[in-house]
Amino acid sequence: MSKIVWLITGVLLIKTGALPAQFRIDTIIKLTNPRLSYPTWMDHGSKILFESDFEGNWEIYTMNPDGSGIVRLTHNTCLDRMPNGSPNGDQIVFISDRDGDYEVYRMANDGNLQTQVTNDLTHEIHPYWSPDGNEIIFDALVPGTRTYDIRTIHADGTGMKIILQDDDLNSYAQISPDGSKIVFDKWQDNHDFNGEIYVMDRQGGQLNRLTRNDSIYDGYPTWFTDGSTILFSSQKEGKFKLHCIGSDGTGLHQLTFGDGDDQRANVSPDGTQLVFNRNLAGDINIYTQQILPGEKGGYFLPVESLKQLSHPEFAYPCWSPDGTQIAYQGKMGDQWDIFIMNADGSGVNNLTNNPSDDMQPAWSPDGSSIVFVSNRDGDEEIFQMNAAGRALRQLTNNEIRDIHPQWSPDGLRIVFNRNQEKDRLMVLTHEIESGEEKVLLNEQQSNSYASFAPDGLSLLFVKWLGEKEENGEIFLLDLATGTQQRLTHHPEFDGYPAWFPDGNHFIYSSRKEGVFKLFIGDRSTGESYELSDGRDSEVSASVSPDGLSILTNKYTEGRLNIYQLKLNLNGQ
Repeated sequence: MSKIVWLITGVLLIKTGALPAQFRIDTIIKLTNPRLSYPTWMDHGSKILFESDFEGNWEIYTMNPDGSGIVRLTHNTCLDRMPNGSPNGDQIVFISDRDGDYEVYRMANDGNLQTQVTNDLTHEIHPYWSPDGNEIIFDALVPGTRTYDIRTIHADGTGMKIILQDDDLNSYAQISPDGSKIVFDKWQDNHDFNGEIYVMDRQGGQLNRLTRNDSIYDGYPTWFTDGSTILFSSQKEGKFKLHCIGSDGTGLHQLTFGDGDDQRANVSPDGTQLVFNRNLAGDINIYTQQILPGEKGGYFLPVESLKQLSHPEFAYPCWSPDGTQIAYQGKMGDQWDIFIMNADGSGVNNLTNNPSDDMQPAWSPDGSSIVFVSNRDGDEEIFQMNAAGRALRQLTNNEIRDIHPQWSPDGLRIVFNRNQEKDRLMVLTHEIESGEEKVLLNEQQSNSYASFAPDGLSLLFVKWLGEKEENGEIFLLDLATGTQQRLTHHPEFDGYPAWFPDGNHFIYSSRKEGVFKLFIGDRSTGESYELSDGRDSEVSASVSPDGLSILTNKYTEGRLNIYQLKLNLNGQ
């Protein structure tokens, strides 16, 4: 049985004085910022197609209209983008640079039977199906110029025609529901940001300019199902907002308001829903909103019907022992997977990629393997895999939850939590080779988030205090004597502790005025300092092997992302 020592001299109090110079933040870098873009309805409105770079490379996905059931359709190292579903729901057209430049491809709605449709030296983008499903309309870059033609081609790759060719950049062409007209945006005089909305007949004649906003971009046009109204995005209000206009140029009015840029909208086949992108401070996500007819014509979108479908999140970042890579858990839909990326956020690789939840990764000290938590056997257990995501091995196997694994400095064992009766957590170690387990803490209160000190002689952990265990405090456990020392004393939660390499300082997260903030604790002096004072919650920190950078989660705009905090290198 361990001894509990609650000495006032050993209590860390939250200080408000100046943070020591070596711990001041020099640079903050956002490492995760996935984009979910180009949403379109498919299969008679039962699915939504979209592109995303969530897994480090642009790929094509589908999801249900409520945001659930995300399925990845393309899997390669090239860029697959701009999907559009055929009217009968059987086929998807998209672009890919897998042959060296962007060409038009098609595939079955499950991602199989991928076939190249165009094959030339031009750069071809923005493909859309014709209403009868027989042709594809797209933009093609004229070699040696900045101009784009509008072209059509049969779905089998034959019969390509140039519909419009002039000295302008013509893009985002779509054929009207009755097949008689084409809407597109034209970049006036090839200026970088002066797009206007035009309509022409099916053969490329009788051009009619609908918008007149010089030096302001009007673009991303698409048809309403009535065939007489066009939806587009305009920046004339300072941010991109959705507008609609009649195909004859009358009835212009704004549909979306508020924060964010709204772009790339698409109308559901039954005409009752919009799906579109909203960009909030660089976070690009997919939203839906109901369409209703206006009292004086046109349409309006009830504010209360706005729904965000995509909620990509990232958590539990941890450094590799050499500081060159980061392991973390991430999800775009319903499940968590284990990923690794380079220290600068590039080179993302999904290591687990299965229907279960895989969470809470931790690198071994030699960098050869990662332990993590998974519910793939029905409850949360601890697994081990190599750093490439192979050689999977289950370490714990019982009918209760095992969570929060961390390695010992010598790599021979892990420390973790096991869920006992009434959700009480105890702390154990597990020998990697033999599987032998040893209980370190089994008390009336829950104890969690244990982490070995760099010398392996003690543990930081969180003890949950109060009748309802509503207040977590950080304690130190001496592994030789079993003595416990309380290190924090705060009326709200202190948790997620992690050591600095010096074995004296540690970082933790404390709930202050309802928001989690990072603090630095000094084990020898009993002092504790607030590291950051922003408005975003910051949890689950990891310190780099050289002690100069910190990984943390920031909770912003309703989702978790991973940030790197680079500390003051000069200590001044």
